[in-house]
Amino acid sequence: MKPINIQGKNSEKINAVLLEVNGRANSHTITRAWEIRDIADAANDYLADLGLSKSKMVGAKVSFTSGGDVPNAYKWQRKVTHVELECRKSGWFLNSIEVIEIWGNAPKPAYLLTSEQDGIVIAKTRSAYLVIPALEQAS
Repeated sequence: MKPINIQGKNSEKINAVLLEVNGRANSHTITRAWEIRDIADAANDYLADLGLSKSKMVGAKVSFTSGGDVPNAYKWQRKVTHVELECRKSGWFLNSIEVIEIWGNAPKPAYLLTSEQDGIVIAKTRSAYLVIPALEQAS
């Protein structure tokens, strides 16, 4: 699949891909382009909360599986949509989309950062606290 920029003008294209991939499955799947946009918006918020500016988000990826949580008594396998998005200079792109079958709850979104982004997040986190120096014991 060729990556698709997640923006309003590509909604019909994304909807067509979703329809093609999902087939008749629609209960636990992503069925509309605006749902993909919501995933990208949530990723933006998450990365911003980690301390990444918009320009520093470029290269980050998110792996998302639809379906959410189901009751423990839910004993059937279900079809869900799995998407992977990537942040580029011109916005979020839909890199891949597939229907998979899962048992139980869908996994939580997974955020993949570059090593540079990881360094920024670690530095920001460490700036929020101080370390108590170890006390030397007198012998």
